[in-house]
Amino acid sequence: MRIRAFLILFVFVSTIVHSQNISFDLGGNYGSFYDFRRDEGHFRTDYSPGFGFSCGFRVSELRIDSLFNLQFFLGFEQYEGDFYATDGGLGGGISENGFLKKQIIDFEFYPLNIDLVPNLKLSLGMEVNFRVNQFVNGTRNQWQISEPISPNVQLSSIDGFVRPFNCGINAAFGYEFQVGQLIFKPYYKYFIGITQEFDYIQSHARAHRHVFLLGIGYSFR
Repeated sequence: MRIRAFLILFVFVSTIVHSQNISFDLGGNYGSFYDFRRDEGHFRTDYSPGFGFSCGFRVSELRIDSLFNLQFFLGFEQYEGDFYATDGGLGGGISENGFLKKQIIDFEFYPLNIDLVPNLKLSLGMEVNFRVNQFVNGTRNQWQISEPISPNVQLSSIDGFVRPFNCGINAAFGYEFQVGQLIFKPYYKYFIGITQEFDYIQSHARAHRHVFLLGIGYSFR
């Protein structure tokens, strides 16, 4: 884990040297967990959203042979949400009901950056994030007709319940303007996770977040 984090930091710092813009971005997020499986039979899920925050450094206008315009972001984010998942059959069932607050370091890479009109920018890219802290509260309940009722298990006691890293897709849409050498960019970013947040749970829950940020930076051009 530390080796991966070091490599990401090294790549990010290396890009700053060649970047034309660098900024610090700060804002909030709102999101929840989700899965694509329909509620049917004994399978049920319920996810409630929560608020968090995001901050980090963004380097942009990194051009290679005038063909590619790349952008990178290295940040710290906190997000949260409630989750409930249950499944089983006529003879028994198992369910998890809990709350997760998670803090991550995320590395974002945007190979596609388009100027829709002057100052209005669209960016599409990938994200890899690594857990640095978490708070889990909730229980697992399991029952079977032929056996005595099992005591509830605290989710926080299950080793590896929350996965240590995740990846997903980002789409960012914002307005960038310049005053002298200073750059201001309010923008909206949507993240949708493509890997599961949890292990040993009845659903394939992933995270998605709406993120609203203000970037204040400096142009070297």
